[in-house]
Amino acid sequence: MAKGNPLLDRVRKTLKDIQETTKKTEGLWKPTGEHTIRIVPYKYDKDFPFISLYFHYGVDGKNYLSPKSFGKPDPFEEFADKLVQTKDKSSYQLSRTLRAKLRVYVPVLVRGEENEGVRFWAFGKNTYEEILKIMNDPDYGDITDPATGTDLVVVFQSAEEAGNSFGKTTIRAKRHTSPLADDEKTAEKFLSEQKNITDIFKLPEYDELKDILESWLANKPEEKEEATEEKEEESAESTEAMKKAETAFETLFNKKK
Repeated sequence: MAKGNPLLDRVRKTLKDIQETTKKTEGLWKPTGEHTIRIVPYKYDKDFPFISLYFHYGVDGKNYLSPKSFGKPDPFEEFADKLVQTKDKSSYQLSRTLRAKLRVYVPVLVRGEENEGVRFWAFGKNTYEEILKIMNDPDYGDITDPATGTDLVVVFQSAEEAGNSFGKTTIRAKRHTSPLADDEKTAEKFLSEQKNITDIFKLPEYDELKDILESWLANKPEEKEEATEEKEEESAESTEAMKKAETAFETLFNKKK
């Protein structure tokens, strides 16, 4: 069998990674500084524009969309449940690492960047709650209405500016209502020409995620720190926890074969 070309294989992999990254980011928007935006009714769920997605972050340097987002079984979540049942402190901490984290997406139109079309803005629980409070205020009504909705002013401060580790996002609603666009034809275009969120984020198959989890557990890097008696004890505890985790993995998933 002819050997593959290592350089060509690396080129192909790099090209694929770039294309996948471009595909994911071209439909997304991230605030920097101050912007005025309009939340747009979601084409694929006109009753509610917010899309709650769960992700497994930092698994071998990658992020994976969890099937939990769509009410489907997720081997990471099943394994985390199994670890909790062991009632072992280290296993419990590992289970928290494995849990999928919530990220909320909403289709928005950024004022001054209408030529970019409708994009998805992602945020966490605090920003989500802030927007929902505005929407729940009877003074504003349906802020997503294409004819009589309300624009929002989004101000993002970097971690350095906010004096914390994550930055800070503040939201305020405009005092007056406004149409989504200057004419109905353009407004209809913004409503109809939207991506489905699943066009941006690929949902892995159950078995694919199970293999990723197994590989991650087998190759989980050990933290290297200055050697002390306490650190040696912690390292031993960590090693023992990983052994328990591997045993739990085999017990859980071998039953599913």
